[in-house]
Parts: sequence; C-alpha cells; structure tokens
Amino acid sequence: LLRISNKINRWSYHGAHAQIVLFLARD
Repeated sequence: LLRISNKINRWSYHGAHAQIVLFLARD
C-alpha cells in the first residue's frame, strides 16, 4: 500500500509540474 501511495504522490507531483510548464509555455 505504501508503494502505491508513493507512486500516486510522484504522479501527482509530476502532473502538477507539467501543468505549470504548459501554463508558462502557453504565454
């Protein structure tokens, strides 16, 4: 369960980072 939680946390972190990059690149 802990491994799955860590994987989800990493996914959400990269997802947020990608959204920020796309937001800045859009401008």
